[in-house]
Amino acid sequence: MSDEELTSTPPELRELADNAVNDLVPSKSKNKYQKEYEKFESWRIENKVQTLTENFCLHTSKFL
Repeated sequence: MSDEELTSTPPELRELADNAVNDLVPSKSKNKYQKEYEKFESWRIENKVQTLTENFCLHTSKFL
């Protein structure tokens, strides 16, 4: 999601969306997921990846 999309989303709707996303990962897996997500975010920032396109996902899926 772009910065523009995030800033144009009303805060109350953003909060509802964040809560929904938090409920997607089972509590048993949350810590592991969070660690992997933080590693991915660090990699993304280090490599200056700003948008996640279909091509990006297809390319990186071969490393999973």
